[in-house]
Amino acid sequence: MKTGGSAGKLEARLKAVRNAVSRSMREGYPPHTAAASGGDITLGTARSQALIKNTPPASGGSRLVRHSFSEGGRGESCSEPWRPASTPTLIAVTKSHPAEVIEEAIRLGVTDFGENKVQEARAKYPALKAKYPQIRLHLIGSLQTNKVKEALALFEVIHTVDRPGLVDAIMKEVARGTWCVMREEQHAPGNNQTATPHLPRRFLIQVNTGREPQKGGVLPEDLSALLDYCQKKGLPIAGLMCIPPQHEPPAPHFILLRQLAAGHGLRELSMGMSGDYEEAIAEGATMVRIGTALFGERG
Repeated sequence: MKTGGSAGKLEARLKAVRNAVSRSMREGYPPHTAAASGGDITLGTARSQALIKNTPPASGGSRLVRHSFSEGGRGESCSEPWRPASTPTLIAVTKSHPAEVIEEAIRLGVTDFGENKVQEARAKYPALKAKYPQIRLHLIGSLQTNKVKEALALFEVIHTVDRPGLVDAIMKEVARGTWCVMREEQHAPGNNQTATPHLPRRFLIQVNTGREPQKGGVLPEDLSALLDYCQKKGLPIAGLMCIPPQHEPPAPHFILLRQLAAGHGLRELSMGMSGDYEEAIAEGATMVRIGTALFGERG
């Protein structure tokens, strides 16, 4: 199995990613240029408008804050770079990478890690979390209802809530008293998440912005109903997550996710991977999920 090279390579890659994040924060990243849209300067804007037009506005019935889904809601021309308000959380995706590589990343200051599967996280992270209690683990892959109990034991953040049945399974475990959900007012700088005996967890809803049948995620037009269901059951949602289709420009999907989050008063945006995280930051990402750019190709 490849480990992404030596510790020196990992350090260099991490430095490059951090520099790119800082550059995107400082300068923005205009995603609707001719180069970014394959020669058509209007492609990004037109596609995002089409995506948003096909997504009905949030309906009433929930007490969540709602706004309109109009393109240009950020208040500037789409040719102008968007500059995020704060540095996004860098989630190092460690799928198929061994514990020694993860330990090296921890020594380099990485605190947030992502895994796609509960079973792989179970094999690597209990010992790591015992040794390094400062690290946080994010589930970024689909979650089966029969894995919920184990997932709550492993992951501080679950990015892939996407259906009522999964909400029910989570709340069933919460009702047992071992776990509790984190209210957003609890998630503030300086709060010690390990201070509570009930180990609070945070949750994001995955949105299938590309309407791809092989991917998980709620369809954009069904998001309001799922949020209302979460509210009814008592599951606070911190934000939204998406994975754009592989062969489409990602920026329109990031714009749509940002608009959906703003329309429902949600502040967290988990979007952007190794090939497009600079564009994601430009569109307001608060979490970026980076694997290959840090660890190299998986073996």
